[in-house]
Amino acid sequence: MSNADKPVYLVVAMNVNDLQDFFTRYAVDVIGQLQEIGAELLAAGSPDPIEGDINLNRAVVIRFPSRQIADKWYKSDEYAPFKKLRLEELTSDGMGMFIEAFDPSALG
Repeated sequence: MSNADKPVYLVVAMNVNDLQDFFTRYAVDVIGQLQEIGAELLAAGSPDPIEGDINLNRAVVIRFPSRQIADKWYKSDEYAPFKKLRLEELTSDGMGMFIEAFDPSALG
């Protein structure tokens, strides 16, 4: 499987200012967008850190079919107003990262 065909995961942790507001103004529509492109919300909830000091109140893990699909969605005109809303109004802090799926055959 080439890197272009590998699933990629988006891991996000953030401080959501008002959870109900976040759900109604952001999550409902964004989950619909993700479903349309074949992405899958795998986990969402309050993080329970076991190492380090994480002062964020919400975390999500989303699986995308490929990095190309993930990048296209993240940079899309359809997602842009939701990203702006999340960054400027609905959250006060956070971080996000893409991580490639692990391929056990890479170990030899």
